[in-house]
Amino acid sequence: MLYKVAGDNLDSGKTTCEDIHNIMQGHRFRKSRDFYWKITKGYFLKDKARLFGAPVVGNEKEWADNLVDTFYSVASN
Repeated sequence: MLYKVAGDNLDSGKTTCEDIHNIMQGHRFRKSRDFYWKITKGYFLKDKARLFGAPVVGNEKEWADNLVDTFYSVASN
């Protein structure tokens, strides 16, 4: 059931950096590449402007933390 919820979240196109981090952490032992390919091809390549945006003056640290956390969770899982 959680796998289906995570997949539906990724398919919705409204996934946030925190959602990606939670999905990759929650399904890290599944050995499934489905989520990995959806995230790397769908979000990192095609939808990166919406997902990460551009750093806003005064909010650069939060932007950088989201970027690092998201890439780390995908790379480590």
